[in-house]
Amino acid sequence: MKMIAHLSALLLAVTAYGEPLEFMIAPTRQDASMDWWYAVPEGFAPQLNLVSSVAKGEYFNLIPFFSGYAVDTNQHARITYDIKILRPDGSTDEAMKNCDGHTGKAVPPNLLPARAVLRICFDPEDPYGEYVIHMTGYDHVSNQTNRQSVTVELKAFKQESLTAKERDDLFFRYAVAPNPSRAFASFLQTDSSFFNAEGEPIWSAIWFFKTVFENNEFLIPHLLEAFRKGTPKQQKDLLLVFVLMGRSGELTERPAKLIGYERGLKNRPIPDPYTEITTGNQLDMLWAEYFATGTIRPIRQLLTALNLSTYAGTLDKIKAGELDIDEPEVRRAALLDAVFQSALWSLRTNCEPSPLLYHYCVGILHTEELDKPAQACLSMLLRTREDIQFRTDLPGPRLRVRCRRAEGKTMKKIINTDSAPAPIGPYNQAVKSGHFIFTSGQIPIDPATGDIVTGGIRDQTIQVLENLKRVLEEAGCTLDDVIKTTVYLAKMSDFPELNTLYAEYFGEKNAPARSTVQVAALPKGSLVEIEAVAKS
Repeated sequence: MKMIAHLSALLLAVTAYGEPLEFMIAPTRQDASMDWWYAVPEGFAPQLNLVSSVAKGEYFNLIPFFSGYAVDTNQHARITYDIKILRPDGSTDEAMKNCDGHTGKAVPPNLLPARAVLRICFDPEDPYGEYVIHMTGYDHVSNQTNRQSVTVELKAFKQESLTAKERDDLFFRYAVAPNPSRAFASFLQTDSSFFNAEGEPIWSAIWFFKTVFENNEFLIPHLLEAFRKGTPKQQKDLLLVFVLMGRSGELTERPAKLIGYERGLKNRPIPDPYTEITTGNQLDMLWAEYFATGTIRPIRQLLTALNLSTYAGTLDKIKAGELDIDEPEVRRAALLDAVFQSALWSLRTNCEPSPLLYHYCVGILHTEELDKPAQACLSMLLRTREDIQFRTDLPGPRLRVRCRRAEGKTMKKIINTDSAPAPIGPYNQAVKSGHFIFTSGQIPIDPATGDIVTGGIRDQTIQVLENLKRVLEEAGCTLDDVIKTTVYLAKMSDFPELNTLYAEYFGEKNAPARSTVQVAALPKGSLVEIEAVAKS
């Protein structure tokens, strides 16, 4: 079994129980970033779907929620917990002690999710059966202790047989009730083609499955086995999704007739949904990502399409004969009007059956910066709902969202990746707050070895910039999104060579603002350290 601790600090504003240090243990497949808890208005109660069984290699999250805790005179709570997981035969499989429940400000009687959220999966050698997860919580302010248990069954992977209605429902329910094994079955049992009449991929469908499979590595061996034994249609569908994942080389024993098909797939351009939105395909891909992950990131990007409202009315003017469609600028404006209308229609249509989506939109409107055209469109769209009343143009308190701090001032997301050096102290590789990403200083540590790279300023600068790039990629950004850097040099005489390499990574025309300073010394004897601020 693998058990990884992920740190978070969230507050769920609901009434807590009256007994000392009550808590519940929530095993769930829902996204570990927990946008569905803290990126929504405080009055919204998102659905928490619990896991009762999993397959080998399938990750799930274990989230303890505390209530009935005490706070000291500074309104600080101090909670830790121990976890012990027992195999079906009663022996100990894994154990962790002194996990961080919560240390810091808290507001009783609000329910308090643990800062350390455990991410668990069972290994191939683990026996099938019921695993009992025992948790002991310690309230170090009141000196109270409590114990709870939950059971998760490890089952052999088995492909379900789904009805057409179950396959249709899966797509719209997956954001709040993810089930990777069902997505696998739905993909293989889909009768319709993943290409439209014009021979273009149906991005809303294929990008959904591509995203689910990328996020659930345990499905890959089963997909490979399905390719070896599948029907010709299943093999073509699987080849398509593996090409989109960049992993088609893993498909061995390819029928000869698929070689040309694969070549055609690889030559086909793949839209990038995170560039400026100008096509309906980008919208479809963003919707697919939202329904596959339940996260807020694709919705933020999708809402930027509402800025195309400046082109609204172009199609009507063409129909009325006021504009000539043969003029290139008019044709472009007509296409962008169509994309805007599609974005508006899809938001209106999907908000109704998806309360999570609707409340993401409410939270974004009230807590994040939107360009004026998008803000006006979103405000108008949300006003059509009877269950919320607000005016964005009037003074007064703004709607609050759940925050990662008990005081409720800022939303914060911790960013860490194994592809960059692990922190060597009490800090994280980066922190995202709103649209901004603040990285810690990167020094020239090779993440594969944990050692400073050998060589002079050239080798060290390249390693630092590569580390920085990987941290930003984990946050969903690139070096192009960086707006400010700070460079620390042990010797200012190294600046010319550093500057040359820096320009290769950032360019010159669109380079971010920068400060460069010489310091007396850097950690581990490094010659250079760079930190950055980016905007997503």
